[in-house]
Amino acid sequence: MSLAAFGSAVSGTAGRTVPHDGYQLRALDPITGVGCLAVTENAYRPSAARRLEINDAGGRDLHSLAALTGAGRRVGVLGTGARAERHSERLHDLMAADGFGSELRVALVHAGITWGTLTLLRERGSRPFSPADADRAERLSAPLAVALKNFVTSRPPRPFTHRSAPGVVVVEADDGVRPTAAGRAWLARLLPPSAATDDDTLFANLWSVVYAARRTGGEALTRIPAGGGWLAMHAQPLDAALVVTIQPAAADQLLPAFAAWHDLTARERTVLDQVRAGRAAKQIATRLRLSPYTVNDHLKAIYRKTGVSGRDELLAALTC
Repeated sequence: MSLAAFGSAVSGTAGRTVPHDGYQLRALDPITGVGCLAVTENAYRPSAARRLEINDAGGRDLHSLAALTGAGRRVGVLGTGARAERHSERLHDLMAADGFGSELRVALVHAGITWGTLTLLRERGSRPFSPADADRAERLSAPLAVALKNFVTSRPPRPFTHRSAPGVVVVEADDGVRPTAAGRAWLARLLPPSAATDDDTLFANLWSVVYAARRTGGEALTRIPAGGGWLAMHAQPLDAALVVTIQPAAADQLLPAFAAWHDLTARERTVLDQVRAGRAAKQIATRLRLSPYTVNDHLKAIYRKTGVSGRDELLAALTC
């Protein structure tokens, strides 16, 4: 299933209980919380989506991701006429400019990890999302998180077969963007074949890692499940600008997120590290003080969870 087809399936599932006119589905790196996939239909324009990233990174508007993943509810609604909405830039400027009158945002949380967000939109003039809609959406949070995980892990991991140069994109303090030719090419790979090729659309996948780096004043990283393997998008400061590199993820970069997506246990991750070091099952058993049977059981679990046929295929997938 393509990302667009999966997004449509999620929208259709949610629409049976919470009708809507448009949606945006985002997956997040489970370790860093930075966006790694996005699919939309009849939703915000790329320029508005960039502004939303700024507001969310700074926690300056209602129902930020941080607020929805705290101890309270997983759902926030805008457009209800509540007093708290009086100064919402998202409601009065961005939503209004794009023709939307009501927004319902739900954090997709499962097993204590936020795997993504689903934003549902209703056009201006339609009935706003109600408390009953919010209750129904809340019940979708964990099941849709699991569905998103299953989508990301549905294909066995594999290495990139081409050896393109790393992409580099310089983002200035005023959000001016200067990509290399390879940077443009890697960003284009993250778009569906039918997507527009204007700069707003091309650069849309940059902003989550850019604003995460600015928020912390340091570096930011997201690992992206792309069609041919896993990419790493890494932002780091250079004077007043940020330099974003895009390239196939090295094993050390990939493994924390890879293990989370595939539900590898701590012990399975330790065994995997030993496999990467080139050790045979008996050597692993000796080093970890386990029986060879237990090590083989862990290896079988790793192969089953990641969808590979054995050690060689797994190691190949983790080698960029």
